[in-house]
This record gives sequence, structure tokens and C-alpha cells, in this order.
Amino acid sequence: MKATRWQVTCLILGLVFLGGGVAAEPQSQKAAAGAKQEMKQHKMQKMHGRMKHHMKSYADVVIKQAEALGLTDEQLGKIVRIRMAEKKSRKELMAKLHKSMKKALDGLRNPAVDDAEIRKTGAAHAADFDVLIDAALKAREKINAVLTPEQRTKLKAMKHSMGDKDAGKQ
Repeated sequence: MKATRWQVTCLILGLVFLGGGVAAEPQSQKAAAGAKQEMKQHKMQKMHGRMKHHMKSYADVVIKQAEALGLTDEQLGKIVRIRMAEKKSRKELMAKLHKSMKKALDGLRNPAVDDAEIRKTGAAHAADFDVLIDAALKAREKINAVLTPEQRTKLKAMKHSMGDKDAGKQ
């Protein structure tokens, strides 16, 4: 694994802060904890950034296969417009889903929260996820309406590279 300059700098700063741990004052311990938390946060942001590259929508899959499917410019334009609307909607729904997940997990971690409240927040999170799935299925339905029956058949027969190499096999 390659270390970036920023990671090396953070590591050195972390070692400097932690290196004086024997004679460290509480203030320097707080600074070291802050630097460690900052490094964790940066690592999580990098991971989230990499994950975004793997999260493709149905529209992205169809657009990637445009040439093989023989999409016309008109079809491609319609699909791109559907994708743009879906992307905006999905971003809002994902933010709501993230908030409900955080609330549910916070409840699970808090010993003062009773079981009924945890179940309630869990159910709310599941409902938010259902809304996200419904929106994705509606977008998929709109895209399929743009395709001809032959193109839909071709698309179903194709394998796509979204992580599962056996996608489409029954």
C-alpha cells in the first residue's frame, strides 16, 4: 500500500505528539487524540470517495452499454435526463437514509434508550430505504420504457462490471 505525503506527515506528527507521552501534559494528549481522530476521518473520507466509483445506477449501466445496445441519440438523451433527475433525487434520499441510520445506531449505542424507541428508529430507517428502492425502480422503469424490446433483451443478456462477474447468470 502506498502512503501519500499527507499520510506520512500525519503519521510523523502523530508520532511526535505521542512520542512525548511519558512527560506529556493533558493538553498535548488532547492534541494527539485530535490528530488521531483527524487521521481516522481522512481515511474514512478516502474510503467513501473510492466507494462512490463503484456505486453505479441502472442508467449508468445502460449508458455504458449504449454502443452495444445500438441506442439512438434520442434514446441516449432521454436516458441521460432520467439519470440526472434520478441522481438529484437519490442524493436527497441518501442524505435522509444516512440520518435515519445514524439515529438508529445512536439509539442502539445509548443504554438509556428503550427497546421500543430503538425499534421505532429502525423501522423509520427501513421505511427510508424502501423509498430509495422505490425511486430507483421507478427510474429503471422509465429507462426500460425508452428501450426497444430487442434492446431490453440484449441488456438482460449482457454481463456488466459492477463487482459481480456472474451478474445475469441464473
